[in-house]
Amino acid sequence: MADYDEVFRPPTKFVIVAGAIAAGKTTLSEAVSKRLGWELSMEPVKTNPFLRKFYAEMTESNKKEEQLKQARLMRIRALEHAHEMCDELVKQKEEVNPEKVLSVVCSFLFSSAQHVSPEFTQVMAQIMTQIEQKANPREVSQRLLHEVDAELAREKSSGDEHVEFPTAFSMQIFLLSERFDLHQRIVWSGKNYIQDRGIYEDLIFGKMLADSGKMGQLEYGTYRAIFHRMTNFLHRPDLIIYLDVKPEVAVRRMHIRGRECEKDVSLEYLTALCAGYENWLKTEVEGFIPLHRVDWNDDSLKDGVIDEEKMKGIIDRIAQIKRRPVYF
Repeated sequence: MADYDEVFRPPTKFVIVAGAIAAGKTTLSEAVSKRLGWELSMEPVKTNPFLRKFYAEMTESNKKEEQLKQARLMRIRALEHAHEMCDELVKQKEEVNPEKVLSVVCSFLFSSAQHVSPEFTQVMAQIMTQIEQKANPREVSQRLLHEVDAELAREKSSGDEHVEFPTAFSMQIFLLSERFDLHQRIVWSGKNYIQDRGIYEDLIFGKMLADSGKMGQLEYGTYRAIFHRMTNFLHRPDLIIYLDVKPEVAVRRMHIRGRECEKDVSLEYLTALCAGYENWLKTEVEGFIPLHRVDWNDDSLKDGVIDEEKMKGIIDRIAQIKRRPVYF
């Protein structure tokens, strides 16, 4: 009796071109489609109702995060200055003047009111009350130094704050749904297809959003569960062609093509994205889906023209496809 693979395996070939933003996926996909006479499936950029809003949120989030970062640095500087003043009080040999302690606290609160946490401001108020109640000035100074040092340690270890994107989860679910539909249509179309970015790469962007604090962990866990449940029922492609591009090259190509929604995508983001792709290749692709990795920097794609030797290598690798694995 024939097994599932023999009965349901589509007789056509299916190749996905993968790579970071502006790697050159569309250029290669179109060239392969034209050279081999295959159908072409493009990434759903124009039909994505969330994309423009998502990139706008990215820009706004970056601004807010920079403001939060600067505020945190101001808090640290204020606390370090307070530490120096308190340390001087504690170490002096003569009797500590309570008015001097009060002066230090007031000076600190006045100069740092906008930069320290409300909780710490409350602690400072308690210390002022101790001074007014004639508490031992040296003991008050020691408590002040202790509280300042504890707050300083918390600030230095807290790390930078992140701002979530309201549309992050919605966009990932939209893309997952769209790509699932595209994948199924391709597999059962009865035609050979090359696809510009497939469903499997969505996991990279979801993880990046979660790792950077742009998507909540609860939302990411839900998204990841839906992703794996859906892709478990898909026939895998015959081959993934990965375009290996340096982040600096991707930034330059992105600026050349000039999409309005991508104008604020930073080198830092693309560097993290390329690292995400490397992790994805190791954990989600290698050993599961046949992979053809190609150096796709300036010597491979220059001014929109593909190096013919590289193109021949890709076409030869596609010609080696014999059969498709079933599914995950």
